[in-house]
Parts: sequence; structure tokens; C-alpha cells
Amino acid sequence: MLVVDAGTGEEMTAAALDAAASTLARRLRALGVTRDDPVVVALPTSTAGVVAVVAVWKAGGVPVPVSPHLPDDERAHVDDLARPAAVIGRPAPGSTPPTIETVSENGVDAGDGGPNGLWASAWKATTSSGSTGRRKLVWSTSPARFDPDRPIAPFLPGGAVQLVTADLWHSAAFTYAFRGLMTDHRIVLAPSVSAADIPATIRRHAVTWTLMAPSLLRRIVRLPTEHRGDVPTLRSVVHLGAPCPAADKRALIDWLGPERVVEVYASSESFGLTVITGTEWLDRPGSVGRGVGGTRIAVRDDDGRDLPTGEVGTVWMRRDGGPLYRYVGAESARTHDGWDTAGDLGRLDDDGYLYLVGRVTDRRPCGDTVVDLADVEDRLLRHPDIVECLVTLPDEDGLGADLVLHGDVDESAVTDHARSVLARYCRPARIRLRRTPIRDTAGKARRPS
Repeated sequence: MLVVDAGTGEEMTAAALDAAASTLARRLRALGVTRDDPVVVALPTSTAGVVAVVAVWKAGGVPVPVSPHLPDDERAHVDDLARPAAVIGRPAPGSTPPTIETVSENGVDAGDGGPNGLWASAWKATTSSGSTGRRKLVWSTSPARFDPDRPIAPFLPGGAVQLVTADLWHSAAFTYAFRGLMTDHRIVLAPSVSAADIPATIRRHAVTWTLMAPSLLRRIVRLPTEHRGDVPTLRSVVHLGAPCPAADKRALIDWLGPERVVEVYASSESFGLTVITGTEWLDRPGSVGRGVGGTRIAVRDDDGRDLPTGEVGTVWMRRDGGPLYRYVGAESARTHDGWDTAGDLGRLDDDGYLYLVGRVTDRRPCGDTVVDLADVEDRLLRHPDIVECLVTLPDEDGLGADLVLHGDVDESAVTDHARSVLARYCRPARIRLRRTPIRDTAGKARRPS
């Protein structure tokens, strides 16, 4: 099988995917979709969702994956940016483009449903997570053409079994899953699988690698050792998308061994990439690695001047080959000579390893001090019973936090811990205890105000 839905048990062979996508591509062309036309795909993460994306490519279009659960106003905003020629799945409120609301996974022989030279000049147009502001489109400048002999990344092999733990409307999950699909990966879709069932899912499907958000890793490494068990087929776990607390990283390394743990720092815009192995991290705790793939890194002050080694400033990156994206609905920070930034703060050591210390937008005034919200969250997460947290923006009442608890815990002890942490930075205000996740399957969350 080429694609497996671990939640429902549905399976799809490569031949079935090709036939179903070809049939759907003919429907899209009949609706007027042609080369470089954006097509919104608003479907759950499923085999049908994979069929829809491949069909858009076959029709010559550009897939715009969006969550089918977006609030109406956010969805209308995304469609206004994308101006899709067609929609597959849930339509936006008052949507006018032609819509195919359901996707059949049964198809006929490919016939004339193949690409016919209509490959798009952009292979994807993903939305930003919205965690730092209003959503924008990140429109790729790479064409929808794939070399099956070229691995996704230097640290990932071809011919792998990939466990997909985040929904496919998230940029990283979309990129790794579909690039993997085109390089002989077997794709196991598992964003609906609980953390407690992830180890068994890895064993059941003989998974060889997976991409995970730190929020999911935190839940997994807190499982009893006997519940996690051994996962002998797993060659690597890649984590990215958010800072990973040091205690969780060490627990992951203790479970799998340092050679099977890889951390990546990157963005949807692909203007740079760093990588660090678990072995390197043990020598340089807290680092996210060095630039790879022609990535250069600079740390600069507010006036754009390069800072000496060890000093904290804004992280800028530049990648060989020119920009790989353009924004729709926002202005890029990219300079005329190709340097770009996501607004993260960090420092470099003498060997060129990058250490992140927060984000510009997460530093907020509270009284006479400036609070680094990421630092507050890191200290909150040191409590073993807190599996997720999100710090509330400071206001006239002080600083607050949403905390997600796991298991049978002493809530008063957790609250006392949280108040003591918050008091180090600002007046403690609201502390809200929850049992349901704050972050989505990619580890992203919109900070409450």
C-alpha cells in the first residue's frame, strides 16, 4: 500500500491513487481549471485528501490546503487571498468558485487524466498558521515537478515508511508527506492517533521515520517506559515547529538513542535550514544546529548590523538559489540581496551553531520590564504534570497562562508552581487549567489575549 489511514484503516495502492486522482483531474479541467490556477483543498487528512492534492497537480493547478474547520471569517479571508478557480471539500461561506464537495477514491484507468505537460509553476500555496497574526499565503516558486531519485532532505532516505502526525494543511506536514510520496515513501496518516497509541502504530506499520511537533513528543516521552516499548524499525524522529524543552529532548534521546533524533529549524518560506543530530545536541544543548543546503546565517541588531559571536539579535538566513516563495496578503522582510527572517531571536557560537532564545513578537512590556513569553513557557513546562502551556499577553491585570494537565494531578500544586513562575516576570493574573489540547497537530497555537 502507498497510503494508509492509521485512524480508519483505509488503504490505497499507487495504482488506485493514480486512477482516482486522474478521474478527479478530469473533473477539475471540466470546471475550467488550467495551468497555475489555485485550487483550495479543504478536506480532512485522509486518503481522499491525498487524492485531491494529486488531482490538482494532474490538472496543472496549485493546491491550497486549508483546514476544513477554519472559522468562517478566517476561511473567507484565505479564499479572498487565493481566489481559487475551484474548491475541493468544504466551500467558504458565500463561495462562488465551482466546488467538488466529496472525493471518490475509485477511479478509472489514467487515460487522458495525466498531466499532459500542464505542470504548475508552483507546487503548493500553504497558509501561515495564524499564530503570529492574520493568515497569509506562502506561494512556492518551485514547480510541481518531482525527481523520484532525489531524497526529501540529506537527513532523510528514499523508500521509507513515513508516519504523518500532523494534518496536511500544515506546511511542514504537507511538504514532507507529499515530497515523500513522490520519492517512494509509504505514507501512514496518523494525526488522529493519540500520543499513547503512537508507539504501537509505529510498530504495526513498520514506520522508519516520522516528523513530530514538540508538544506531541512531550506526551510520548511521558508515557510509562513499558508502554512506549521498543520501536526497532524507527530510524529517525525529526522534530521542528517550536522549541523543544531540554528535559523532553533528553528523554527522547534516552528512549531512542542520540543517532535517531534529528532537530530541524526552518520556516514555510524555506529561506534557510539548520539541522542538528542528537549526538551533536548532547555536546551543544539548546542549539538547533548549523546551516545546511547552502544556508548562511547572520545575527543582526535592529539596525541590520551583524553582531559578534555570542550576542543575541534577530536571526537572518540566506539560501543559495534565490527565494523559494512569495507572500500573498503580507509583505516579506527579504532584503534585496536575499536575506530573510522569521523574526526569531538567537545567537551563534564560534563553530556556527545557532541557539534560539525567543521571538521578537513574543517580547512584550509588563510594567517596567520586558517579558519574554517563550522563556516563561519554558519554565512552566519544567513541571512534570504540565503537558502544554500558552502564556497570555500581559495586560493591566498582569501575566496569565493556559495550562494543559495530564493524568491525576494535584491542581493546587500546579497552580502554585505557575504563580511562582509568572511572578518572576510580572504580576500573576489568570491561570486556567485545561484537559484538552491548546495546540494543533503541528504544535501551533494562537496566543490568547
